[in-house]
Amino acid sequence: MLTEFIKAGDLKQKYAIYGNFYQRKINAETVISGRNILEIVAHDICPLLARDIDDMLPDAVMIMMNPGSSQPLEGIDHLKPLSKTAMVPQNLVATKPDTTQYQVMRVMHYMNWQHVRVINLSDLREAKSPLFIKKYMWLEAEFGFDLHSIFAARRADELARVLKRKNAAPIINGWGVSEKLDALIARALPVLPNSESMFGIVKPELEPKKYFHPLPTLQRDKNLWVENIVKQLTLK
Repeated sequence: MLTEFIKAGDLKQKYAIYGNFYQRKINAETVISGRNILEIVAHDICPLLARDIDDMLPDAVMIMMNPGSSQPLEGIDHLKPLSKTAMVPQNLVATKPDTTQYQVMRVMHYMNWQHVRVINLSDLREAKSPLFIKKYMWLEAEFGFDLHSIFAARRADELARVLKRKNAAPIINGWGVSEKLDALIARALPVLPNSESMFGIVKPELEPKKYFHPLPTLQRDKNLWVENIVKQLTLK
């Protein structure tokens, strides 16, 4: 084994997490909650002010399905909902990690990385995957609304900014293998860098390309995901 399992408590001692949360108004009755960016930063290099993380170039970018159960540790009730066309302003706040983010931290530990940026196919905050899928499909079908995704054409400038990273830094994909994500994946793939820059555990013979999620059900498989990603990155 290249890697050993690292407990969440030990990881929290090493890394801090900041998220950029927002609300967006679709119409008079519909407001969605989103998170467009998550920054995982080693305490050793964490700046005094969270906003200064915006100017840092990460060691890698991770792309997953949606923000899951990650929650801000600071109140965001003061945030005014954005309009359908507004860009998402930067307002990083301390964030409670979820179990998926600990998997990213484990990779960081073994790669000696100090900063990873996490983005998602969709910004929609929903812990249960089936409910997330229903919500994004409803928004797109009912309102023609694609701005829940940073890969929407009208968010191209924002995407370009968050993909800036250190020279030769990898992109790790872990957005899952559900066929109900096909529309989101097909939207993302054409605007991502060439395949030499992208890593992840691919499920064979699926189109568009599917990458296994970092948090499979079995503990053994969780360990294997970290092990296999570290192998890929070490041999690149």
